Amino acid sequence: MRVWADERTWAAAFVSLNSPLSTDDSLEAVSLYKTWYNDCLTLDKDCKLTVSGHEVDEMTGPELPTRVLDLGKTTAKDLILLESKGLRGQYCALSYCWGPPNTQTFLTTKGSLQDRLDGIDFEHLPKTFQDAVQITRALGIRYLWVDGLCIIQGDEQDWQSEAGKMGTVYENASLVIAASASTKLLDLPYYSATGDRRGLIHASILRTTEVSLSDCPLRKRGWTLQEAHFARRTINFTSVGPVWCCKEDQYDEANHEVELELYKEWDHILQEYSRRQHTHKSDRLIALRGYAMELQKKTGDLYKWGYFQSELPGQLLWSIDERAPNSEDIVKIPSWTWASKGGEKVFWTTQSMELQTVIDHRSIHITESGVLSLKSKTITCYSADTNFEHGFKPNAIFPAFRIYLGSFRGSMAGVSRYFTLPSLFIVAINECKLWLSLMEGIAV
Repeated sequence: MRVWADERTWAAAFVSLNSPLSTDDSLEAVSLYKTWYNDCLTLDKDCKLTVSGHEVDEMTGPELPTRVLDLGKTTAKDLILLESKGLRGQYCALSYCWGPPNTQTFLTTKGSLQDRLDGIDFEHLPKTFQDAVQITRALGIRYLWVDGLCIIQGDEQDWQSEAGKMGTVYENASLVIAASASTKLLDLPYYSATGDRRGLIHASILRTTEVSLSDCPLRKRGWTLQEAHFARRTINFTSVGPVWCCKEDQYDEANHEVELELYKEWDHILQEYSRRQHTHKSDRLIALRGYAMELQKKTGDLYKWGYFQSELPGQLLWSIDERAPNSEDIVKIPSWTWASKGGEKVFWTTQSMELQTVIDHRSIHITESGVLSLKSKTITCYSADTNFEHGFKPNAIFPAFRIYLGSFRGSMAGVSRYFTLPSLFIVAINECKLWLSLMEGIAV
């Protein structure tokens, strides 16, 4: 446990330990942030590149997002919401958890837009926003992007326009400030002998092992996955101190190496993403689309409905590891895509099993409306919901892939219980071996 008190208070006179490096008003902490940022700016060439390989102009800065917070001079107190209209410059972006629905009250809406443009009192900002403003100013950067203030909340047209730009916002940002978790664990008021309150005594967990970002609350939010992949430089504020992450280095305040834990393979990304939560289930595809489109721009691999063409048909083979309520289903998108169902997914291409792809991805065609079709030879196999003891009725189907599960004995009911989506599988028996194939909507 690390214990400290705010500087220049009576409580500080009775607490001997210094504050953690991650406190926002610590001169030592600000100095460290500047060193991290300036070293990366000067030495790390890869950190100038976006996901698609475009080099960001670090001198004049990229074109600013549609709206940003203009912090003015570093000595300024208050700020304004600025409509950039093509203005260029350096800016920071804040990545944070919104919390439960209706708990965020300081937002920009149609009704408050003009007030935000006229000016924002720093003291009225939530603490997370205040910290982001102070860090941005300390780095000598004038602009800050915060989604809750820079996107008009409740305006569907503005949301649709800005949601598609979020990837660009985060990868063009000079720095992403990630409020991964609160540093303070406990606040205790200090009272003098006369009963007057004379400051606060704070306590936080003292790190005894290497920092892991995977358990941070921010990593449980769906939107933050693409934010982390887009960011060229990030300061993560965790419960055990600040962590620097860029494309070349990841370490904490004590210079210990930190595991960034960002997957590069799309099936692993989808599997990890499915564990995250969305306030609105309709964001399930939208919150990943920006990153996917940048990868498409880089590789030329066509992306539709949550999949890249070259990864088919393998990544169509998914099952639900932990089923979500039916209310989490999205009925207006194709049922064959992982995004149609809530809950954690398992993509079989990530598992240690023998997976044979029978058809080439070029044999599969997906329309913009979500109709999936393929060309292949047919084989004879049997429905997965058929019980061995009552015989079989052969069906002609298009085989997509085979997975060898070993010798099988017993009824198909056991298989149905093992796989959470039995209706999506067909079965073939050959030499006492069980083969399964995912074939929804393809059988003839």
